[in-house]
Amino acid sequence: MIDKKIKNEKDCIDYIVEVCEKNKHTEICGFVGYNGDSVVVRQCENIADDKVNHFAISPVDYLLFQEDNDFLFLFHSHISGDEKPSEFDVVMSENCCLPFFIYSLNNKKSNIYMPKKHEVDVLMINRFKEYV
Repeated sequence: MIDKKIKNEKDCIDYIVEVCEKNKHTEICGFVGYNGDSVVVRQCENIADDKVNHFAISPVDYLLFQEDNDFLFLFHSHISGDEKPSEFDVVMSENCCLPFFIYSLNNKKSNIYMPKKHEVDVLMINRFKEYV
């Protein structure tokens, strides 16, 4: 997996949308974090059995990303439906205590779901919300 270093939050959101739009047949997923003054995006392999309706990322991928970066959020696409988190998304976000950025291929909108308990910098997340 190759990290994409990006200068600012708007360009990061634009890049995620571009990556999601390139594959409209499986959910795309990955991580966003900071490394120094760069935003880092890492697209991960979707290892879910049903890649059309779900995504899954190897825990090893998460650990390797977090080892090198200050984690901000996990991103994934919704092939059908809207940008609102599914019940599954909410449960998974709450269980892993990670915010989820969701991009809808259907309506071209995005959303960030914040779990009740998390260890990310809310001020940094809010900088991304300006472009969602």
